[in-house]
Amino acid sequence: MRITFKALLLLFAFQVPVPAENADKPINLLRKSIPGEAAIPDGLADDNTATVATGPAPLEVVFEFADVVSPEQVIVRIPKGPGGAAKVEVLASTVSGDAGFVFVRGDALRAGDIGPQTFALPVTASKWVMLRFIGPAGSEEVSVADVALMGREGPPRSLYEFSESPAKALEMVAGLKGMTHLKIEISADETSLFEDAKDGKLDTWTFAEAALLASGVGEKTRRAEYAARIDALYEDSRKAVEAGKTPAEKGELLLKWLHAGPMKKGYVSNQTDVSVILDAGTFNCVSSATLYNILGRRFGLDLRAIEVPDHAFAIFYDGATHADVETTTAMGFNPSRDQKALKAFEKQTGFTYIPDKHRAQRREVGETGLVAIIFYNHGVFYAVGKEHLKAILSFFRAMSLDPEFGSAVKNALASMTQWSLELAKAGQYAEAAAVIETGVGLAPKDATLLHNRKYVWSQWADASMKAGKEEEALAVLRDAAAKIPAEAESWISMQAGLFIRRGEAFVKAKEWEKALETGATSKLDEKPRAQLDDWRSGVRTRWALSLIKEKAHEKALELLAKNPRDKRTVQNIVYAVQEWAIASSEEEALKILRTQVKRFEDLPGVRKVAIAHPERAIAALHKAGKFEESVACAVRFADFLREMSGDPDRLLTVAWDGWGQTFLKKKDWGGAAGVYEKALKGLPENKLFLTNLKFVAQEWPRATYEKEGEAPAMEIVKAYSARFPDVAQGYVQWVVSTLCKAAKFEEAVEGAGQGPRGGRPQCVRPVGQLAHQEERMEGSDRYLRPRPEGIPGRQGAREQRRRRLGQLGANILAREGLGRRDQGVRRGPGATSQQQGAAAEQEVLRRAGKEVEGLLPGRRLRPVFIARGKPADHDRAAAEIVQLSGLLQLFVLVLLRQVEFALHRFVVLLAKLLGLLLVRAPVLTPLFALP
Repeated sequence: MRITFKALLLLFAFQVPVPAENADKPINLLRKSIPGEAAIPDGLADDNTATVATGPAPLEVVFEFADVVSPEQVIVRIPKGPGGAAKVEVLASTVSGDAGFVFVRGDALRAGDIGPQTFALPVTASKWVMLRFIGPAGSEEVSVADVALMGREGPPRSLYEFSESPAKALEMVAGLKGMTHLKIEISADETSLFEDAKDGKLDTWTFAEAALLASGVGEKTRRAEYAARIDALYEDSRKAVEAGKTPAEKGELLLKWLHAGPMKKGYVSNQTDVSVILDAGTFNCVSSATLYNILGRRFGLDLRAIEVPDHAFAIFYDGATHADVETTTAMGFNPSRDQKALKAFEKQTGFTYIPDKHRAQRREVGETGLVAIIFYNHGVFYAVGKEHLKAILSFFRAMSLDPEFGSAVKNALASMTQWSLELAKAGQYAEAAAVIETGVGLAPKDATLLHNRKYVWSQWADASMKAGKEEEALAVLRDAAAKIPAEAESWISMQAGLFIRRGEAFVKAKEWEKALETGATSKLDEKPRAQLDDWRSGVRTRWALSLIKEKAHEKALELLAKNPRDKRTVQNIVYAVQEWAIASSEEEALKILRTQVKRFEDLPGVRKVAIAHPERAIAALHKAGKFEESVACAVRFADFLREMSGDPDRLLTVAWDGWGQTFLKKKDWGGAAGVYEKALKGLPENKLFLTNLKFVAQEWPRATYEKEGEAPAMEIVKAYSARFPDVAQGYVQWVVSTLCKAAKFEEAVEGAGQGPRGGRPQCVRPVGQLAHQEERMEGSDRYLRPRPEGIPGRQGAREQRRRRLGQLGANILAREGLGRRDQGVRRGPGATSQQQGAAAEQEVLRRAGKEVEGLLPGRRLRPVFIARGKPADHDRAAAEIVQLSGLLQLFVLVLLRQVEFALHRFVVLLAKLLGLLLVRAPVLTPLFALP
């Protein structure tokens, strides 16, 4: 069933204009349609899926438009339940609503899917669009919920990428004929044919005459002869073809007759001309499809052609049905139905058949399109043979008949590019430029042509420069700037590049003078002249650096002095002075530095080099192990540094400390002490020397203690205690900490008595509490003797013993619940720790020695009292009490000591950071650190 609509695209005066940003968006071309005279099912294209259109299967609906439209998508929705369309087909026509339909696309619809099913359509110009809905197998009716045809008004977007029409393009390309010895021109007959084909149809020319002209039969009389032979073929084939009862049968019989007669000599891949079929009986896909179309149309068959990549074949239409025709084989009519025919075709031609389901690769053409393919094939053959002008003309002839011939467009651009490059390679730069400019004139946005345009012009200028034609090279670049005004600045800048490339060749050969002379007298424009001058400054710099490597420092400075005083030049002048001084003797270096500082008074970097030179000399002597000589050298440089506004004391610091550091790294504390003691005689207030000597005083006794014992270590401590009083305290703390780590707790308690003056050893902490007041443990039997000379004492032996016993007593009483406030051990108002110690001592001795049986021992001491319960063991029980309490006290003492150690490390880190900020030391040195 076929129903026809007329979509009248009416324009009203009061119509709201479409915004510019939406003007290029696709619209539903069916939305504005109105029904024609024929009744149609309601709800087919109303954007409402609730209304279902139903009609006899297959349901064919034709929409007519007032002007050409370009469908891009078809969107179909099928209803729920049975009877929904199983397939949709789209056909288009520019002839009428009853004939000339071209199959665009056909797709199966997903059963049960009520959502939108979208199918993209190939580029097609249409005035009539047929939508054919096919129902499920065996159904008499078909239903559709909704359909939309998305697209744009107007013809499809052109694939033609040239700014000029094909006819104009032919004139422009023909203008290049002076670059070849061939006689190239567009004939009057060709011009007439192209004019006749502008509307896509042939009116003045017959199909056969156009095909013969494209096949190379240029003379009118010869074309008439070949046309007569084609007429004869038609008459000869009539009997065989008219035996067919249907158009399809006639089309199939005609193909078999051609292969049995005019085309019996077989397939030849490059044989694209209809005239050669008549002469030799050979053919290829294009010539066979063309002849088949010429004859078949005379029998009233609706024949056209399909172009696919690298291949072409015919297509037969009978109303809305169609069949492909592979004209290269006698069994090629509707080849998809016969696998043997397909295999024969593929074996013979080497091509793969592309069926209708791969529609994206297929492009349908009419009679003018087939003739265009003949021209196109000639262009391909010419391009392979590097006859580029002929190839380009053939491609534009093809586009004159079929402007949408994408392959012809691409190959025309490729041929222009290839031709220009080949001419440039042959040294024919003027000709290459003419070709590339013609190409850009035709396709001003083609990226490949634009790139190769730059290449050709720049190669031309380079070639002229290499030939010694400087003025010609500059003229080429100026011409390029004039022809390409958008890039004029870039072409002018290339003038400098011509001379720089030549100069770099001289640089590579170490011919520096010639490099500097390059372009010196040439007539460059202002900007490239400045660029060339800058490059020449760089050449002087590179030459100077090479001279520095050769120890020719004076000449290097002379070259650098000629350059502008930019940052790069200043850095290299400073570097040259530095290297010259380093390479010279001490006396000569000072002379050079004084001279160059005066010469370059405006360059602070030169003075800095002069000030830094003595330190480099000192560093070199240190590296050689000549430390005493480095100190003497620092003394000799003192006057020079003052002259240069330098710091002689800093230099002496570097010299002495470098020497001292060698001993510190080896932990040779005596050697380091000797160096820093000598250094302090000359610089007694030097903070770095004092800091490092203090570090030696800290580490030396510790190392001695570990290797030789206490006595030698104490001698070292005494030697430095006057200058560094806190070293003695740190040493005692370190000794006690070391003993604690070794689990020598009794010795640690004894060692705590060696605390420094005026304070208590920080490593000993209280364990018990007396009247809730924290007390410090002091002393031991070993260290109750008078202190060694130089280590001031704190209290008498008796007082320290009392304090110790008092604290132990408080521990015993507190832990056993015996520390009652009325037993004389509480610290009363005004009582001293010594007094309380005496009272506690008496209480401990009394209770431990005489009243053991009456004691109620605490949990920790209970085993001692039970084991020692006899009166004869009272003294031993008291000793056990004292010993056990002391061990508990030391356990807590060690824990507290670890907290104190962490605090000390934090203080040391802070001291180091402050030392780095306050001491200007060229080398980081160890700072005094507490343990």
